[in-house]
Amino acid sequence: MWKVLAVKEEQPAQYKKLSNEVWTIEKIVDELTTALSLYEIEIINEAGEKTISRKYQSRAFNLIYKISVYRPSPPFVINLSDIPPILG
Repeated sequence: MWKVLAVKEEQPAQYKKLSNEVWTIEKIVDELTTALSLYEIEIINEAGEKTISRKYQSRAFNLIYKISVYRPSPPFVINLSDIPPILG
């Protein structure tokens, strides 16, 4: 059984956007989806073992079946600090 002792969050590599580049809404959605799907957290249990989990993939997996059943649909919470600066 895992008892969380420490959590280390790691953002994916920073995006580079040219100053004259214009992004469409679809491009922004794609970049945000990619950034959040790659966001990892490292969990350390009381035995010192480490496991890496994808933070937002786990949340999406837990909510995917509830969205069509629950009324109103449960919120999908995204921390503002997890959004890459280029998208924020």
